[in-house]
Amino acid sequence: MSEIFKELNKPTQPNPQPQNNLGFLSQGITQQSITNQIITYPTNAERKEDAEAGVWTFDFKKGIAKNPSGLGEDMSSSLEKIHDVRCRSALIIVSDADAKIKIGDRKMPYDHSLVHLIQNLEFDSLEIDFPTGRTPANNFEFVVLASNSPIFPLLIDISQQHFRDKYTGSSASSYTVICDLHTGGYDQIMFTIENTHASNGLTAKIEFSEDATDYYIDPNFNLGSELTIAGLGKSVYASSIKHHFYRVSVKNQTSASNSSYKIHQNCIR
Repeated sequence: MSEIFKELNKPTQPNPQPQNNLGFLSQGITQQSITNQIITYPTNAERKEDAEAGVWTFDFKKGIAKNPSGLGEDMSSSLEKIHDVRCRSALIIVSDADAKIKIGDRKMPYDHSLVHLIQNLEFDSLEIDFPTGRTPANNFEFVVLASNSPIFPLLIDISQQHFRDKYTGSSASSYTVICDLHTGGYDQIMFTIENTHASNGLTAKIEFSEDATDYYIDPNFNLGSELTIAGLGKSVYASSIKHHFYRVSVKNQTSASNSSYKIHQNCIR
């Protein structure tokens, strides 16, 4: 994902120092010209994949990111290393528009927002809270880039975003939900369902919902009916209406004859 980030063609300018009448730089930081810097997580500025559901915390002072289990990882830098005390802008991209984001103690709007650009706001911590109860449970993606510049100093192409994944396994005698997705913020959802078994049939259905409770088979999938896919066969689906949730379920065609599957998912913005 890092290929979408391009430096502005103009040279980086020193960040103007605020007035120190409130002790803003009284924490042992040398009052010197501070150039614009970027602090990223992951450190390579590519998407964090297979992220856990729950609250991720980011301490920009120390340059530490912690997952919901409390395990810490280094960010690319820290405010201490760049000799500053605040970040002032950030770009946050998430795979699920239901992710709740806090900048310091300020909550960001989250419905249908996959990209958050923050400017002219001082902060030294951040939280991303990914929703629980999804299948698979730890299937989120995100990237965080923060700067001590009041204006975010990178030119970002966010005209398109993809959330892609692949699921494999064996079917059972009754329907099993393989993936369920909150798709707010995306323009189109695509699934390719492959039966990877040589002979046993695989039955599949793709359903939509507006409240994640009541699901209906999408009429664009096999005219609103479940579909049986023969051994080594496949079915390709592309949404035409922006429903709020989608899920894919599979089962054996014949109760005692297990099959196997490979499902490709692509959410496009």
